[in-house]
Amino acid sequence: MKTSPFNGARQAAAEERERERVSVEFGLPVCDVYRDGDALLADAVEMLREELF
Repeated sequence: MKTSPFNGARQAAAEERERERVSVEFGLPVCDVYRDGDALLADAVEMLREELF
């Protein structure tokens, strides 16, 4: 299956794999807050706050 340069399906899948790789490597949440929102980061901050206090 060939995709046109305007079809972002492959790029989106590659970006998701890269986010997962970086998240596993560094043990931190990784997201695009403009595309996906900030819930992942907000949840991580809340969990850290609960651990520390």
